[in-house]
Amino acid sequence: MSETADSQQSQRSAAGTTDQSVAGQGDRSTSNDAVSLPISGATANAVRSLSTREEALSKVMHWLFFGVIFAVMPILAGMLINGSRGKGLGFWDLIGRGELLIVTAGLAAAAAGQILTKRTPRRKLIANVLAFGNIVIACLTSIVFANISSGLQDSDQIDQHAVGIQSLWFFGITFITAGSSALIVELEEL
Repeated sequence: MSETADSQQSQRSAAGTTDQSVAGQGDRSTSNDAVSLPISGATANAVRSLSTREEALSKVMHWLFFGVIFAVMPILAGMLINGSRGKGLGFWDLIGRGELLIVTAGLAAAAAGQILTKRTPRRKLIANVLAFGNIVIACLTSIVFANISSGLQDSDQIDQHAVGIQSLWFFGITFITAGSSALIVELEEL
């Protein structure tokens, strides 16, 4: 009987040691059923690359929300306010005065500044082309807006539909170049 008691005691102390060692592992696994599989270097790099891309995409989405949507918000607010007052300005009337060009110039200039102040050794050619393109767009949209503004002040006849189409083209191109600039900067930082 003493052998049985000694055997049970040693089993209890072995189980206690196992429980203590599992409990001492902290946030690691608390289950004895968990199997740890080794991850190869290629798999680890693929997982790391995926998380890097996801993080860069997340930062670009923040740029889209805080940079682009908030920049366009005054135009959208003007459309809502005019609609609620019964003025009923149409979409083309609203962007036909060149306000979208101001937003476009700001986005392009900010993107050029962002990409020029960051080091991009892996994508230097693309970064330089995007920076140059953003600078050209910022200058062109500023000149076009100055021309439209001057024409409106002098009571010249301005084709608001044509201005609206130009504004949308400039904005669309800037959206692509500025978004690409933000993505490259974020990928280089990770």
